[in-house]
Amino acid sequence: MNKTVVELMKKIPKDKLKELTAAASKAANKDDILALAKNSGIDISSEEAEAVFAAFSEEASVKGEDLDAVSGGGSCDGEC
Repeated sequence: MNKTVVELMKKIPKDKLKELTAAASKAANKDDILALAKNSGIDISSEEAEAVFAAFSEEASVKGEDLDAVSGGGSCDGEC
């Protein structure tokens, strides 16, 4: 995760961190992140929301690629 996201996560109370990161991973766009932050009493900028959305979207994408690879959908690049 990038520095902006790490710094924002440090500001979130530990008792809310797991819940908020789970919700952020389901966000459809940065506006969802902004709404989530606002509803949680966390003040973030549009740029910070974009960074959070990008980080969680990238994380979900990597997990999907990993899942494809282990379920037979990945490529072995001719080394199988």
